[in-house]
Amino acid sequence: MCGRFALAPYEDLAGRYSIPGLPQPEPRYNISPAQDVLCVLPDGIHENMFWGVRPYGRSLINARTETVKEKAMFARLVEDSRCLVPATGFYEWDSKKHPHLFRLNGGEVFSMAALYTDRREVIILTRESQAPVSEVHSRMPCVITKEKESEWFNSSVDDALKSIGEGPPLERLAVGQAVNDVKNEGPRLIEPVDTLDSF
Repeated sequence: MCGRFALAPYEDLAGRYSIPGLPQPEPRYNISPAQDVLCVLPDGIHENMFWGVRPYGRSLINARTETVKEKAMFARLVEDSRCLVPATGFYEWDSKKHPHLFRLNGGEVFSMAALYTDRREVIILTRESQAPVSEVHSRMPCVITKEKESEWFNSSVDDALKSIGEGPPLERLAVGQAVNDVKNEGPRLIEPVDTLDSF
């Protein structure tokens, strides 16, 4: 799944997404559900949206790519309401509740495939994990590199879902327990710990 991520870009986000005027966001190291997140839509549109779709009074933060076409509430969204959620890393917790950060090897920005609603809510798509995430958790967000973003936006539903079926290589960093509390922020959250004994 994806329940926490970071967006702390060192690169110019307007240039990265070819969107003139896209403001450079303040670094955020502990983005959690029910917060506003930056979303990139087709045609250079960008908006902050609420992370979580709230049908029937409960909030859903992730949708599975394997079943998204069959779910009535997502079938229309995957047809015409696709977006990207920029990130520089996401967190997963292992069976011992130790947090791990996953990111591109250079720490640069990547996108997570997502869907948005008319109410400006966003839900992040997930898939079966690939290594090294699979060593920690069975699910992971659909990570898209810049080369695949146009395909996600412009292809048919089936081709778009295929385009996010396998992501780029990621690195895994064990990080400290401070990220467990959504109130904590700052670059210390992504600092690697030397060994799991540090927990």
